Amino acid sequence: MSKMNQLARSAMRHPLLWGAVATAGFYLALDSGVVEQPLLARYFAGHWAAYVSTTMFLVAMAALVVKAMDLVRDWRSLGATLFDGIPAADLRIADASLMVAALDKQPAPAQHTYLIQRLRAALDYLIRKGSPDSLEDQLRALADLDAERKAASFGIVRTMLWTMPFIGAVGTVMGLASAISQNAPEGAVNGITANLPPGFELILDTTVLSLLLTVTLLVVMLVAEHFENRLLAVVDARASRELIGRFRSLSLAKGAQPVSAAASVAAGSGLSDTMIVTMEKIASRQTEVWQASLDAATKHWEEQTDLLKKQIGSGGGGGGGGGGRGGKTAAGGGEAAQISEAIATSLSELGSSNLVINNEIMVELSEVIRKGCRNWPYRLRLRRSVRGGTRRVDDIAEWSNDAA
Repeated sequence: MSKMNQLARSAMRHPLLWGAVATAGFYLALDSGVVEQPLLARYFAGHWAAYVSTTMFLVAMAALVVKAMDLVRDWRSLGATLFDGIPAADLRIADASLMVAALDKQPAPAQHTYLIQRLRAALDYLIRKGSPDSLEDQLRALADLDAERKAASFGIVRTMLWTMPFIGAVGTVMGLASAISQNAPEGAVNGITANLPPGFELILDTTVLSLLLTVTLLVVMLVAEHFENRLLAVVDARASRELIGRFRSLSLAKGAQPVSAAASVAAGSGLSDTMIVTMEKIASRQTEVWQASLDAATKHWEEQTDLLKKQIGSGGGGGGGGGGRGGKTAAGGGEAAQISEAIATSLSELGSSNLVINNEIMVELSEVIRKGCRNWPYRLRLRRSVRGGTRRVDDIAEWSNDAA
């Protein structure tokens, strides 16, 4: 259908067009005398508010008539056979295009029914998705959309329902105000309506007319909504019956056995293998970083040890000039040997550890070496002052605290 044809069809179905035509025909019949009813002339043609209320009522009734015609068409479409010749089960997703083609063969008026539009939207979703696993959720979503569309189709009618009583009330109030201001005797306090013109009681006719038209329109709309709600319930059941369980799942190929849990895990092993390889690369890189850090720390400790040995040696050589100090120098040399042996043992243990670095021990050892290099003469004098030489090399940390 071309765009011009669609616009023409929408215009021909619009309630405003048919409401205007109905209003013109109704008042033409009253004015020409085709309909000779004084009561109709009094209520429908006695005031401008009556004309407005009548026009709004006829526009709303035109919308309800169009809605009734659509409901009749939709109810008739429920009895049609839509997918004749297409299997009722074990269909592939590619077969959805065949079902769409079957829907296209339906008559043109049926193409705008709830059922055909619902099935076509669901099949288009299947073709795009490529899997029937979420079809039930999509059908529920389409049902919600149809319910919203149904509520929107009564928009004009609801607008007229709450507008018409206001129009009638405005006509009455304006008529009362005009009649009282023009016909009340001067200086009258009581009996103000004694000299009002004939026909003053007709001023209330606009309110009466608008209320009657509103009630009539409301009843007709409620009946239309009831039948449309029933129609949507039947369409929901029919769409589910036509589509749910008709397509095979992607996990079950034709003639294949259900996939076991192990096979399901193997099917997704590609992503798992990729994650494992990536994690192995990260772990390997982290190990290299740790190893490089450990090597740098070992090199640093070796440099500090060499520096400490040189300082110890220089301290021992300075004491070799005097004979009385030879024993003390020898003691200092023995102490240096013990310190060197302890540091070498610590370095051996540090290198053999499996990348587990105790930060507290490293900080403490670094502080001991730094203070030992700076205060070695003081430590040597402290060591010589201990009776019997009972302090061990393990007391390095204690000496460092004493020196500090």
